[in-house]
Amino acid sequence: KISRYIPPQVYKSIFSGQKDVTIHTERKKLTIFFSDIQNFTATTERLQPELLTQLLNEYFTEVSAIAHEHGGTVDKFIGDGILIEFNAPLYQNRHELRAMCVALRMRQMLLVFNEDQVNLEKPTIRIGMGLHTGPCIVGNIGAEGKKVEYTALGDTVNVASRMESS
Repeated sequence: KISRYIPPQVYKSIFSGQKDVTIHTERKKLTIFFSDIQNFTATTERLQPELLTQLLNEYFTEVSAIAHEHGGTVDKFIGDGILIEFNAPLYQNRHELRAMCVALRMRQMLLVFNEDQVNLEKPTIRIGMGLHTGPCIVGNIGAEGKKVEYTALGDTVNVASRMESS
């Protein structure tokens, strides 16, 4: 059950003994992928919370499957957004290409997703995406002995986020 709360790659590396749960980071070249739903605030104002939750869960299910198919580590959901890392926690050849494939597949998925939404008389969505490759600090960050989170930090993450929102 706990594996559903953390990325499968992180779960496997912890329970196989490859990684520890202590606060520890490393510098590594990553490809960071950010995506979020555009004009989401307006959508939240129009939908009841239950329908909004259903929309997000269906969308995140599709996006997560695409990310996992290409080896991406789904770091977190941030409201209506998703942060995916490539080349962490395990090394990946051609991680930049993997991230670009996710972006292309998400565009294809969204066409089908929105068509289904229209057929069910539900709201459609548009997304923004940002990709950036560069040095990051990645690993366990948090409160010693209380709560840690596997994540990536650095300008590379910030640039990907800014690219997504522009």
